[in-house]
Amino acid sequence: MRPDRSTMRRAFARPNVLLVRVSPKGFLLGQDRVTELHGRITRQQLLRKLFQDGDLACDSTDGIRARNGTLCDDCRHPQCRPWLRIHLARDDRVYVVDLAVTSAQNLLELEYQAEAVGARLDDWTVKLTIRERGSWGEVCFQKL
Repeated sequence: MRPDRSTMRRAFARPNVLLVRVSPKGFLLGQDRVTELHGRITRQQLLRKLFQDGDLACDSTDGIRARNGTLCDDCRHPQCRPWLRIHLARDDRVYVVDLAVTSAQNLLELEYQAEAVGARLDDWTVKLTIRERGSWGEVCFQKL
């Protein structure tokens, strides 16, 4: 049996990657604000970010070496923080969301829940919502 043309096109289509910012009132997709996202978490990546005066001063996309070549272990700046970048896949879209410490801990808790029942997190469809924390938003996770 041969798949129909639309199935074949979807199989070879590149996903639409959307960078998502977390705000106190929701997720920002460009100029649009949404209150929740759904999908499967297909990838997790450790990052490190250093903000000074509200601007990104230094970052590392692997948590080991900064973009300027400095090893994170050698630098150990006291204000540098770990972040977790996730890829949330839904249909033909992949949402890329960077999670600060509290939000990353929420994700790790959901991962522990999955492991406790013998499942893997990437097998679950999850819903992401925001809990307003004043000047920042905490990402919360729920299995659907």
